[in-house]
Amino acid sequence: MIGFEDFSLFMWNVRGATSANAKLALKEYIRRHKPDIIVLVETHCQFQRTQRFWKAQGFLPGCIVEATGHSGGIWVLCHQSSPFKVMPLESFHQAVTFDVVLGAFSWTCSAIYASPTPNLREELWGHLAQLRSTVVKPWMVVGDFNEILYPLEVRGGAFLASRALRFADALEACHLIDLGVKGGSFTWHRKERGTLKVSKRLDRAVADHE
Repeated sequence: MIGFEDFSLFMWNVRGATSANAKLALKEYIRRHKPDIIVLVETHCQFQRTQRFWKAQGFLPGCIVEATGHSGGIWVLCHQSSPFKVMPLESFHQAVTFDVVLGAFSWTCSAIYASPTPNLREELWGHLAQLRSTVVKPWMVVGDFNEILYPLEVRGGAFLASRALRFADALEACHLIDLGVKGGSFTWHRKERGTLKVSKRLDRAVADHE
């Protein structure tokens, strides 16, 4: 990982990339943290609708999986002045995989938005297993997995042990390890009539030893 000590990647389940609130939040984050690469999932729209906004922020599309109607969407955007470049490798309806390149050095990243439907998530687990057989560089997978691993990753809702075990098995088969979290324990919340009902940690980054 020589040369990547100061590399910064920002991933956000934006739940709609055209809203005024999302754009204000993105502008502020970019101003404060100056990320090299931005990954947005659950964009709910076509990239062309926000292309002018991103050009004004200095970001160019690297890999794009467009939303189907208002469902899904994964955008990988690279800052035009960043020394780190994006080289697309493979697209899947729940994931995009690319190399992050700095001169002669590179590593592989997969950005995902797992389907909210458990049966369709099985297709993603299979896709990641297939990638594991081909990825030879250091590998990180980041995004919204729409699944939890442990009971402490849910508050106010049910913990489904069988689904958590299947998720853990998929990560283990790919030799992927959770990179941990700082700050809040949960990344998704659901309110009913203004009252917080359920919180879960659905977003995470995992990587292999390399």
